[in-house]
Amino acid sequence: MAWAACLALSACGPGPLKPSLNESDPAGKIPAMVQLGQGEAASPEQLRELIEALDSEDPAVRLYAIETLHRVTRRDFGYRYYAPPDERRERAARWRLWLEGGVEQVQTPEARP
Repeated sequence: MAWAACLALSACGPGPLKPSLNESDPAGKIPAMVQLGQGEAASPEQLRELIEALDSEDPAVRLYAIETLHRVTRRDFGYRYYAPPDERRERAARWRLWLEGGVEQVQTPEARP
Protein backbone atom coordinates (compact mmCIF):
# COMPACT_ATOMS: atom_id res chain seq x y z
CA MET A 1 0.00 0.00 0.00
CA ALA A 2 2.81 2.44 0.88
CA TRP A 3 4.54 1.56 -2.38
CA ALA A 4 1.42 2.45 -4.39
CA ALA A 5 1.10 5.75 -2.53
CA CYS A 6 4.75 6.48 -3.17
CA LEU A 7 4.32 5.90 -6.92
CA ALA A 8 1.15 7.94 -7.06
CA LEU A 9 2.75 10.92 -5.37
CA SER A 10 6.12 10.54 -7.15
CA ALA A 11 7.70 11.27 -3.78
CA CYS A 12 10.07 8.32 -3.83
CA GLY A 13 13.20 8.12 -5.90
CA PRO A 14 14.71 10.81 -8.05
CA GLY A 15 12.50 13.47 -9.53
CA PRO A 16 12.58 14.67 -13.12
CA LEU A 17 15.99 15.46 -14.49
CA LYS A 18 17.01 19.09 -14.39
CA PRO A 19 18.36 20.12 -17.80
CA SER A 20 22.15 20.27 -17.66
CA LEU A 21 24.91 20.04 -20.23
CA ASN A 22 26.87 18.03 -17.64
CA GLU A 23 24.11 15.41 -17.41
CA SER A 24 25.07 11.95 -18.67
CA ASP A 25 21.45 11.06 -19.42
CA PRO A 26 20.24 12.45 -22.77
CA ALA A 27 16.88 13.23 -21.12
CA GLY A 28 18.66 15.94 -19.12
CA LYS A 29 21.38 16.90 -21.60
CA ILE A 30 19.26 17.49 -24.71
CA PRO A 31 16.80 19.96 -23.10
CA ALA A 32 19.79 21.94 -21.82
CA MET A 33 21.16 22.08 -25.36
CA VAL A 34 17.82 23.30 -26.68
CA GLN A 35 17.68 26.01 -24.01
CA LEU A 36 21.21 27.13 -24.77
CA GLY A 37 20.48 27.24 -28.49
CA GLN A 38 17.69 29.71 -27.83
CA GLY A 39 19.95 32.04 -25.84
CA GLU A 40 22.31 34.70 -27.05
CA ALA A 41 25.75 33.51 -25.98
CA ALA A 42 27.51 30.46 -24.62
CA SER A 43 30.35 30.37 -22.12
CA PRO A 44 33.61 28.57 -22.95
CA GLU A 45 32.59 25.86 -20.47
CA GLN A 46 29.26 25.38 -22.23
CA LEU A 47 30.99 25.24 -25.60
CA ARG A 48 33.41 22.66 -24.22
CA GLU A 49 30.50 20.49 -23.03
CA LEU A 50 28.82 20.75 -26.43
CA ILE A 51 32.04 19.83 -28.21
CA GLU A 52 32.52 16.82 -25.92
CA ALA A 53 28.95 15.76 -26.74
CA LEU A 54 30.00 15.44 -30.40
CA ASP A 55 31.74 12.21 -29.34
CA SER A 56 28.61 10.74 -27.74
CA GLU A 57 27.50 7.24 -28.63
CA ASP A 58 23.94 8.60 -28.81
CA PRO A 59 23.17 10.07 -32.26
CA ALA A 60 20.45 12.33 -30.81
CA VAL A 61 22.96 13.88 -28.41
CA ARG A 62 25.38 14.43 -31.30
CA LEU A 63 22.61 15.99 -33.42
CA TYR A 64 21.54 18.42 -30.71
CA ALA A 65 25.16 19.24 -29.86
CA ILE A 66 26.07 20.24 -33.42
CA GLU A 67 22.80 22.09 -33.93
CA THR A 68 23.38 24.07 -30.74
CA LEU A 69 27.00 24.77 -31.63
CA HIS A 70 25.90 26.02 -35.05
CA ARG A 71 23.22 28.26 -33.51
CA VAL A 72 25.58 29.89 -31.02
CA THR A 73 28.72 30.10 -33.22
CA ARG A 74 27.41 30.02 -36.82
CA ARG A 75 30.06 27.36 -37.54
CA ASP A 76 29.95 23.63 -38.12
CA PHE A 77 33.47 22.69 -39.33
CA GLY A 78 31.93 20.01 -41.52
CA TYR A 79 30.73 17.92 -38.58
CA ARG A 80 27.84 15.54 -39.38
CA TYR A 81 26.28 13.64 -36.50
CA TYR A 82 25.60 10.64 -38.78
CA ALA A 83 29.10 10.42 -40.27
CA PRO A 84 31.36 7.41 -39.61
CA PRO A 85 33.17 7.54 -36.24
CA ASP A 86 36.59 8.40 -37.72
CA GLU A 87 35.18 11.36 -39.61
CA ARG A 88 33.24 12.58 -36.56
CA ARG A 89 36.39 12.40 -34.42
CA GLU A 90 38.38 14.40 -36.96
CA ARG A 91 35.70 17.11 -37.19
CA ALA A 92 35.29 17.23 -33.39
CA ALA A 93 39.06 17.78 -33.20
CA ARG A 94 38.58 20.89 -35.36
CA TRP A 95 36.07 22.17 -32.83
CA ARG A 96 38.57 21.58 -30.04
CA LEU A 97 41.26 23.52 -31.92
CA TRP A 98 38.83 26.37 -32.47
CA LEU A 99 37.93 26.47 -28.79
CA GLU A 100 41.61 26.47 -27.79
CA GLY A 101 42.12 29.57 -29.92
CA GLY A 102 43.50 27.91 -33.02
CA VAL A 103 40.71 29.25 -35.18
CA GLU A 104 43.12 30.31 -37.90
CA GLN A 105 44.33 26.71 -38.14
CA VAL A 106 40.85 25.35 -38.72
CA GLN A 107 39.37 25.45 -42.18
CA THR A 108 35.95 24.22 -43.11
CA PRO A 109 35.86 21.78 -46.03
CA GLU A 110 34.37 24.55 -48.21
CA ALA A 111 37.41 26.78 -47.53
CA ARG A 112 40.01 24.18 -48.44
CA PRO A 113 41.92 24.59 -51.71
